[in-house]
Amino acid sequence: MDKKLKYIFEALRKKYPEPKTELHYSTPFQLMVAVILSAQTTDKQVNKVTEELFKYIKVPKDLVKFGAKKFEKAISGVNYYKTKAKNIFATAKILMNNEQ
Repeated sequence: MDKKLKYIFEALRKKYPEPKTELHYSTPFQLMVAVILSAQTTDKQVNKVTEELFKYIKVPKDLVKFGAKKFEKAISGVNYYKTKAKNIFATAKILMNNEQ
C-alpha cells in the first residue's frame, strides 16, 4: 500500500475508531441487503423498507423461501428495485449453495 493511502487510512481510523452506519440490521446478510438497497436511495428510506422485511429475512435461506416476486414487491419503495431484487436474490442463492 502506498504511503499516501496508508496515511489516509490511519487518519480515518483515528477520527472514526468505531464507524457506524445509519442502516438498521442484525445479521451480516441483512447488512449486505441494506447496503445494496442503499445505492441511489437514502438510508432513511432503506430502513423504512427493511423494517418489516428483516423480521422474516435474516439469512440467505430465508430470502429464497420468501420468494423473488414477493421480495421485489417488498422493496418497491427503493430506486431501481427490480434490478436490486434480482441481484440480491441471485446473491442469496449463491450464498446458500456455498453454505452446503
